[in-house]
Amino acid sequence: MKENIKKLYNDILERKFSKNMSAGYEPLEVDIFLDSVRSALVGIDKEQRSLYQDLNQKNQEILDLKNIINQKDSIIQSLRADNESLKKDGYQSQKLMNDLGKLHVAVSELQNGKNNK
Repeated sequence: MKENIKKLYNDILERKFSKNMSAGYEPLEVDIFLDSVRSALVGIDKEQRSLYQDLNQKNQEILDLKNIINQKDSIIQSLRADNESLKKDGYQSQKLMNDLGKLHVAVSELQNGKNNK
């Protein structure tokens, strides 16, 4: 597309019109108009380049954000696994505490029974 615009610039600058003395366009007016068209195309080209540059920058930002998301997702998965492990450990600890409490009660009952005899 860039080459097409350059070709169009050159076509505009090099364009010559035949002169008809009896009825035709004023050559100076035609030249002024073509200069304004060329200027407009130069502005459009600059804007297009700027937009492509912005687009490339935004695409890079998107890739960077996707990488961050993937890193955070990996951390989340690891934390979930740790959480599940802690839950299991917590349940086991709670069961052990309950068993230890029952054992303590049983030992107390045995000691009380022994002391009562």
